[in-house]
Formats: sequence, C-alpha cells, structure tokens
Amino acid sequence: MKKIRIFLLVILASFLMTACGDKETSFQAVVLGITEDWCLVEPVEGSRELDSADRFEIALTKQLPFVLAYDIAYGAEVGDILEITYNGEIMETYPAQLGEITGIKIMEKAED
Repeated sequence: MKKIRIFLLVILASFLMTACGDKETSFQAVVLGITEDWCLVEPVEGSRELDSADRFEIALTKQLPFVLAYDIAYGAEVGDILEITYNGEIMETYPAQLGEITGIKIMEKAED
C-alpha cells in the first residue's frame, strides 16, 4: 500500500511540474526606435500584448544572446516588423518589458 501511495505521489508531482512550465508565446511588433543597447517596439493591431501595453522596451545587451542582439541592433530599422518570442511574462513598467526573450527575427523590412 505504501508503494502505491509513493507511486501516485510521483505521478501527481510530474503532472504538476509539467503544468508549471513556462508557456512560450510570440507576437509581432513594429520598431519605433533602436540603438545598440535597446529596441522600442509597438505590438501590431490585434496582438494580445497590446492589451497589456502599447510599447515594449527590449534591452538588447541584457536580454538577448550577443549574436542575436547584434543582428537586431545593426540589422533592424525603424518601421521594421519583428516577431518576438518570449516566456509569456510581461513586467508592469512603462514602457513594458518582457520576461525571458527566446528569439527575435525581422519579419518584414520597412518600406523606404
């Protein structure tokens, strides 16, 4: 009987740990400003993130691996549309900040 209880507790714990895992999500945003240290973006119309904040600041040198930060800082321009993947956390600052960012890529270049 004791072994069955332990087995059930292990199964229950594994389900709970799976439920507590971070849920990765992504959204698209327009670049409003960019330097080598930060990127200011505005979520596109219809984005769930727009319900939380109208602007997000991404600290390129602190939140992203060097290679990715370099690509965005020197490859993106104002008006470009980025796809940002993160762990679903949004910090209540202004401009808002995202939790752990796992990826950013340029989806569409701004028209000249």
